[in-house]
Amino acid sequence: MDIRWLLGFIEGEGCFCIVIKKSGKTGNSKQVVADFTIKLTESEREVLEKIREYLGGIGHIYFQSSKSSRKKGLTNARDCVAFKVTKLQEAKKIVDLLNDMDFVSNSKKAEFLAWKKCINLMERKEHLTKEGLFKIALLRETIDKRKQWNKKSYCEFRNEIEECSEYRKHKIIPENCNICKEGLK
Repeated sequence: MDIRWLLGFIEGEGCFCIVIKKSGKTGNSKQVVADFTIKLTESEREVLEKIREYLGGIGHIYFQSSKSSRKKGLTNARDCVAFKVTKLQEAKKIVDLLNDMDFVSNSKKAEFLAWKKCINLMERKEHLTKEGLFKIALLRETIDKRKQWNKKSYCEFRNEIEECSEYRKHKIIPENCNICKEGLK
């Protein structure tokens, strides 16, 4: 295995995500996780083990059952394994490894660069501030284009922490509102 093969594999099967979740007993504080994942069918576990070994043993490999998907009628659903890196120090190793690489996919490179910015903000402890959380939420929105059932938009997230002037004025989030985002770019 070499770095160019790994980069191509990451561009095809890898995922750079930013997760913001409630933490603490009251759920009022937020935890930020820079999540890197490669997910394959269970029969390909050996590939993920070799990738993990190549990366120096960082991250973990998890089994993901398709049982609930099959119960919902998705008869072709298959059990999967996922290689995940979520610890900040280990995510930095992924950044160092891929930082100077020439991505073929412009969209995957953009996702990587936004993920890298999130890691840099976390390293500087900016994720512990309101402004830093807003910056990270905006980066998350540029990476995760698909709508997840539990993922709030940037504006929904921001208004949970502090209402913006437009929301205070109209009591709704205006469609295509970019007022709050402009100050963070």
